[in-house]
Amino acid sequence: MKKRKMKDTYICFICVNILFFPLVYSDTEVWGELTKEVILPCSFKPSEQEVIHWNVDENSRNVHSYYHGQEHLEDQDTNYRGRTSLFLSELSSGNASLKITHVKKSDENTYSCYVGTQTGNRKYVKLHIAAFEQQSIEYISDNSGKMYLNCTAKNIIPDKALDIVWYKNNIRLASGSSFEIENITDTLECLMYHANLNRSWTGSWEMAKLNVTEGASVILGCEMCQAIQKQNFTVKWSWRKRSTETEIASMDLSKTLKIADTYTHRLEQNSGKYSFNIMHLTEEDSGEYLCTIIQTNGVHINMTSLTVSHITSPGKKEAIIVSVCIIFVSVAGLIICYTRKRRRKRNRNTQMY
Repeated sequence: MKKRKMKDTYICFICVNILFFPLVYSDTEVWGELTKEVILPCSFKPSEQEVIHWNVDENSRNVHSYYHGQEHLEDQDTNYRGRTSLFLSELSSGNASLKITHVKKSDENTYSCYVGTQTGNRKYVKLHIAAFEQQSIEYISDNSGKMYLNCTAKNIIPDKALDIVWYKNNIRLASGSSFEIENITDTLECLMYHANLNRSWTGSWEMAKLNVTEGASVILGCEMCQAIQKQNFTVKWSWRKRSTETEIASMDLSKTLKIADTYTHRLEQNSGKYSFNIMHLTEEDSGEYLCTIIQTNGVHINMTSLTVSHITSPGKKEAIIVSVCIIFVSVAGLIICYTRKRRRKRNRNTQMY
């Protein structure tokens, strides 16, 4: 009975505050990213025995409540169950902000934050939902030999929030999702920026060209700047030929190296962590070798275009030269013999007449 009486007292206290004390209105707009977490700001003048109510649609749905020195979620709307929390350690400093995790599209709404102390304080926060997912940079080559890079992202909300800009050797060139590679020595970057989330993603591309002979080995490098090495990233090495891509090796977040079965006896890791020797090359190994470094905020691609040429062994080469000479001498001898025979016959016919 005593507990219920205290609860009724607090409810009455809230009603008195709403009816007789001035309310403070402050409209704020916040952008939250789909599937991530967002904080709805709300501050108040610190006092004792705070009563906090977060609601949607002006008190029609309860999102989160706090009174009697603890959170009360018995009447919480089921849509928010297990996804909301206050910063309890910061209540004494006047922070009544609400954190919502695993943000959904249905969370987009206007929220009211009511704090009851000596005066009533109600603030409104408008939550907008944005999305910026599955960013990627893709290398494409067509039958005519032209090479392109595509920078794309999926589930972009709002539709026109994304801006894509291309840079060549750190010089801004063009906008748009696609860019044609004109010079293989260029370092290319695409910068995707989501204005509402104030978040960017970078895709970069570098290329080298190598020509070797059969039986040789070549280093598959994967350059990484110090900024990349300080972050979490994964690495994948692959081989592409005629639009078919085969994985060679990969390295996960724990930096554990995994080599594909078909390359186990042909790859030799160098002293550098992200560099390999691929040995015993044949003409069939010609193609494009890609090292793809994947981070949270970007992807970097190092590509090596490799041509493996066939060389005829010295013994075979000499045999071919000798054969050609023999054929040439034989044909020349036949021509000479035939010419002399014709000349003799002509001389005989002349003497008869």
